[in-house]
Amino acid sequence: MKQIFLFVKERFFSKHLGFRVRLFNVLAMAGTIISILMAVSVLFTQVGIENFLLNLFSAGLSYGLLVYSYRTGKYQLCYLITIIVVFMLLFPILFFISGGYHSGMPSFFIFAVVFTVFMLEGKIALIMSALEMILYVGICIFAYFNSHTVNFLQTEADILLDSVIAFATVSISLGITMYLHFRMYNVQRLELEKAKEEALALSEVKTRFLANMSHEIRTPINVMLGMNEMIMRESQSVQISRYAANIQNAGKTLLTLINNILDVSKMESGKLDLVKESYKMIELISDLAMIGQESAAKHGIMFSTEADQYLPSILYGDFIHIKQVVMNFLSNAVKYTKEGSVTLSFSQKNIDDWIILCIRVKDTGIGIDKNKQEYLFEAFTRGDLPAHSNIEGTGLGLAIAKELTGLMDGKIYVDSILGSGSIFTVEIPQRIEDSTPIGIWKFEQSAVRLEESSFIAPKGNILIVDDNKENLEVIKLQFTSNRHCTKRK
Repeated sequence: MKQIFLFVKERFFSKHLGFRVRLFNVLAMAGTIISILMAVSVLFTQVGIENFLLNLFSAGLSYGLLVYSYRTGKYQLCYLITIIVVFMLLFPILFFISGGYHSGMPSFFIFAVVFTVFMLEGKIALIMSALEMILYVGICIFAYFNSHTVNFLQTEADILLDSVIAFATVSISLGITMYLHFRMYNVQRLELEKAKEEALALSEVKTRFLANMSHEIRTPINVMLGMNEMIMRESQSVQISRYAANIQNAGKTLLTLINNILDVSKMESGKLDLVKESYKMIELISDLAMIGQESAAKHGIMFSTEADQYLPSILYGDFIHIKQVVMNFLSNAVKYTKEGSVTLSFSQKNIDDWIILCIRVKDTGIGIDKNKQEYLFEAFTRGDLPAHSNIEGTGLGLAIAKELTGLMDGKIYVDSILGSGSIFTVEIPQRIEDSTPIGIWKFEQSAVRLEESSFIAPKGNILIVDDNKENLEVIKLQFTSNRHCTKRK
């Protein structure tokens, strides 16, 4: 007996089977048993041999569908065959030959509707269950006005026995079905919760690993960049200097990637903290304008900055992360603009002692397809065209910008037309510390390439602190080299 039970459990209720498949197997077995019991009950109620044969046919059909679905995997077909043949054809026939509504058949109508709702989904479930209800109500009304079409049970005892058997059979079947349904549901829920816990644990391990690796990788990259800068300073060979410049650009790109990965890992672990402080609005404008100016000049495009003269002079907020968000906008604007201009503008929306600081970066670049704009802020996703896949980028920058903006209770807006440029706007609430207007501030940079500049401080004293010997060596060499550098104009 135990071997049979294990065989049935493995074949029809294995965990690798879908939820509806296992439920169908339960109901098919229940249908087989119910039909057999009803066939046996006919022997006691004496409603006719037709009823006995129809119940045997129903039992054979249920068993046949169970075996067929197991061997072929065509469960949806078996669901529909059961509903149409058994519930919508066979049950009405049994209704008329086994006592009509003065029998136990209405109980089986309930079983049929419940089965349909469980096994189908979406609109087809609603349609089929509605058709069944209309059919069953219709045949009951028809039987009332056409009683001669119904083979009623002969005695009250037969009616009672048939009703009790049907009620008990359907109740037990639905009870077992519900029990197994909720049992399977609870098992799956526990498995999902366990899988979720394991996934969260693995994610935390991954986040810690990325954070540690990012930190460990960043240190040697800084050393390599520092040493490479010494090569660029001291080399007399134009070709070697060009090689070193390429190394420097690639190294900075790699360093940016590592920094982005570090930021993502901090966000995932919830360890990225805001650093709110009082800051001067003019400093934020100047810093971002200088960054945009240098980046645009390297690419030979126009850059301009505009600021609302009524902006408060001192605000309270996360100065560093606001810069990081806008720097990402500027970097993308410059990368994807081959010719034309990039414009950085600052404005405000007043709210009592607060303002909504609005910073906008507008470019005349390649633009972004409308269908791809919704994916812009997903990590590792880029909205550019395949033709521009040579442009450096990992798709992390905007995802980080979106997360940072959300942490600062701000919003990001994108307005772009493919081939006509883009406008990225960030709006962040900031508290006013000093409402004195900054005054007129406007800066424009022509499309020229910047030259390097330096200064000489022969009596300057510098304190260098670092826990890495290579970093200390690089900084010493850089200042030693500066002793022999002439001032560049």
